[in-house]
Amino acid sequence: MRFLAKWMRLVRGANASWEEDGMEEEMRFHLEMEAERNRAAGMSEAEARRKALAAFGNPNRVREDCRDELGWSWLGDFWRDVLHGFRVLGRRKGFAVSVVATLGLCLGANTAFFAALDRLVFEELPFADADDLVEVYRVDLSDGGAKLGSNLSLFNEYSSSADSFESVTYQQGKWSNVDIGGQVFRGNVLRVSDGFFETLGLAAAKGEPLRAESADGAAWLSHALWESSFGRDEGLLGQAIRVDGRDFRIAGIAPWEVDRVTEEVSLFVKLDRAEQAADAADEELRSASEGVVWARLAKGVTKAEALSELTGLERRFLESASAGYRNSNDTHLRRVEVGSVQEIRTQWARSRLTLLNVGTLLVLVIGCVNVANLLLAQANARGEEFWARAMLGARATRLVRQCVGETCLLVGFGWLASLWVSFLGIRFLEAYSSELFRQNAGIGFGWKAFGYSALVAVVVSIGLGLVVGWKALAASRRAESARSAVQATPSRAANWARSSLAIWQTAFTLALLIGGGLLIKSFYLVTSQDYGFDEEDLVTGRIHLTDAAYEDDALREGFKDRLLEVLGAHADVEGVALSTIIPTYGYPDRLVAKHDAVEGEARRRASFGYVSAGYLRTMGIGLLAGRDFADEDAFGWQTPLLVDERFAETHFPGENAIGKRVRLGGRPRNENNWPVIVGVVETARQASIEGELGLPMVYLPLKGSWVTEFSVFVKSRRESGVALRLIAEEVAKLDGRLPVYRSGSMEAVLAESLAGRRGLLWLCMGMGAVALALSAVGVYGASAFRVSQRLREFAIRLAIGATESRVIRTNVAADMRLAAWGLALGLLVAWQASRFLATWLYGVEAFDWQTYAILTSGVGVVYAVSNYLPSRRGVRAARL
Repeated sequence: MRFLAKWMRLVRGANASWEEDGMEEEMRFHLEMEAERNRAAGMSEAEARRKALAAFGNPNRVREDCRDELGWSWLGDFWRDVLHGFRVLGRRKGFAVSVVATLGLCLGANTAFFAALDRLVFEELPFADADDLVEVYRVDLSDGGAKLGSNLSLFNEYSSSADSFESVTYQQGKWSNVDIGGQVFRGNVLRVSDGFFETLGLAAAKGEPLRAESADGAAWLSHALWESSFGRDEGLLGQAIRVDGRDFRIAGIAPWEVDRVTEEVSLFVKLDRAEQAADAADEELRSASEGVVWARLAKGVTKAEALSELTGLERRFLESASAGYRNSNDTHLRRVEVGSVQEIRTQWARSRLTLLNVGTLLVLVIGCVNVANLLLAQANARGEEFWARAMLGARATRLVRQCVGETCLLVGFGWLASLWVSFLGIRFLEAYSSELFRQNAGIGFGWKAFGYSALVAVVVSIGLGLVVGWKALAASRRAESARSAVQATPSRAANWARSSLAIWQTAFTLALLIGGGLLIKSFYLVTSQDYGFDEEDLVTGRIHLTDAAYEDDALREGFKDRLLEVLGAHADVEGVALSTIIPTYGYPDRLVAKHDAVEGEARRRASFGYVSAGYLRTMGIGLLAGRDFADEDAFGWQTPLLVDERFAETHFPGENAIGKRVRLGGRPRNENNWPVIVGVVETARQASIEGELGLPMVYLPLKGSWVTEFSVFVKSRRESGVALRLIAEEVAKLDGRLPVYRSGSMEAVLAESLAGRRGLLWLCMGMGAVALALSAVGVYGASAFRVSQRLREFAIRLAIGATESRVIRTNVAADMRLAAWGLALGLLVAWQASRFLATWLYGVEAFDWQTYAILTSGVGVVYAVSNYLPSRRGVRAARL
């Protein structure tokens, strides 16, 4: 029965015309009855009619009450409100476009960053019971808690003795030369233990499972590579391939889910049985940091319980270990840790995306404040309209509903615009995801991002609608007060709320701008510095002689000599050299032993790299003293060394370093075989172009060394593409099985190292610029709103003799006091927030007074202009 009653009310509401005629007839009947009683009481016709109308009340209000009683009248009211909203916005196109654009930018940016946060951080791994998958690692407490890798010895101990784990697996990655059916490329090959896929709760997508019974030399192609490079060709199964000169067989295709935690892996290779049988008591192997151990927790076991058990195992081993092992692996120096695989892999992205999401939320707050100011100004300007409608019988709830409907209409269009903005933002974040967040997982616009965007839009609609509806009632009352010659003034609470919004808006804007300013200055300092080498017209490519054919020293040296010869023979080549060093990629370091060291003198560390003759000339690194490497200089007996200026100043202050004898590592067994410094060169930024200079540098001869992986550098008068093709062609002529990788111009290498900084810079600059533009428009709108409330005051002050400039100055000064509070708060917020940017700053302190002063002054000027323009306009209107 209840359903039937509601259905009948819905039908009547949808066909309101059935009831309208009857309602009008009934109203006329009641009026006539009341007028008839008045006439019977002796009143005239006109007086009887007037008294009847007064007793009956406002007919429009009665009609509204009757429509509510009919049921479901809100359907018709809603449709009328929508049509009225379209008409109102059509008459104010500029206002509507401003609001829609503001909300579109703010909501779109928030949606894009939420989509990235959801995909890279919140989204669970596609494994069964992914929370039970943990990584076991060690931390070096003597090195600030640096994370250390694991090894096969620890893997075997955990597999056999740790009851906290259901299964344990080991992985060790290595970039290798891969040859699949004549297609040669450089790929990341992950050597894994038995049951690697099973520990993750997965199975091979095609072919054989990875188990203990799998033969040595079995390999599983990554699902991503199988799809992208081989078109899902199942004919690859069983095919022979070569990895670093060793034969393997493709036993299957890895499951696609594993790509989420093993990005950029091309091939999964089963560890040989002999390797997996490593002795758990081997102290040398146990101290190594070669790979990663993952484990699946047993049912009901927590990470804390597993950690307690592993700590106990380590302590028991220390009790029987040698003194040397105990000294370097004591629990006070090294500690075992157990962490969630998901948390560890998302740690980097979580911190940065959280910061960026907070920034976009600040932009959204600023945008909503500005939209609120614009809507409030519109509501204030429509005070006469609202008063007239109230006098005609419109109830307060109807006025509020009308304003909420118009606001929801604006927010709805803004939300539609935000979907397009978020699509562009997601594409930008996906392009920079590896540099900014160290993950290559695709970022898409999923249902979660859509729901988040819709939810935020609903919240914004309700909030703005209620504020504007409340303002509509207030504007109606002010209009009534104005007609009764009583000047209504805003309440203290309203003034406090508007002032607080203005202050926080200013603070957030300044904080975002200062963050972007610090990054801009850092980027300028990084790109304008002297790198210590000449990157112009310089290209590079890397080669790894891993094949068994190059195990012989003579063959290896012959390849290097022939490559230098054929490349240098080209007329367009100005210089060619080989080196283990790639600028910005880092390099190893060791302690330096000095032949004439004073007793008790502390040993210092130095970085090192192997270079061929001609390296300084090709790279444009200046020789300060001594000589360069000659063609006959080789690694071996009394090895000649080149050191940079910092090395000479650090190890031989005030002395001539030429002829000094030093060695990387310990002292030589033969005291007559000390390496000798033959030259001092300029300091170059080899490790990084955006951090500290790093350790002093030592250059050793590449010739005669054990090095099998090196880069070739060519300085050519031709464009970079031609020079790179030249390197690839000459290497292919010498050995077609060798891929050339990490190839590109030196400008591209430097630009790649700055990609993460550039992406974050564009983000902060964009958010800061949008915030400033929105805030400036919002300040203008808020100032115009306040001026519209003070027009009568301005007119009175002008009438009693105040000049226009005095009135303008007084009004602007009052507004700028709020701006000053906002700027002061913004400086505090920026100072606190800039600490999160510390890792991205180069040559700039978190509190760089120049950046703070310039941007604070700039924002102050923008706000002063935004307050001056409406004040001048209002004063002129008041005079008229």
